[in-house]
Amino acid sequence: ECIVYLGYINNRGYGRFWAKGKVYLAHRASYEFHKGKLTLGKFICHTCDNRKCINPDHLYEGSYQDNSRDRYK
Repeated sequence: ECIVYLGYINNRGYGRFWAKGKVYLAHRASYEFHKGKLTLGKFICHTCDNRKCINPDHLYEGSYQDNSRDRYK
């Protein structure tokens, strides 16, 4: 089940928030909080295809190609 971010949603459909003077994407912050630091150059993909979802069980690290392939499915 998705956990939908209820804060600000940017023009691309992703949750976004500010903390300590920096802007964060909610799904990336959720991934890093629950699963650890994101590998440089990697993307966070959603198995649920819901950009507002921050459920760490629905998030996985992937390449640009993984993200593009998943988006078009």
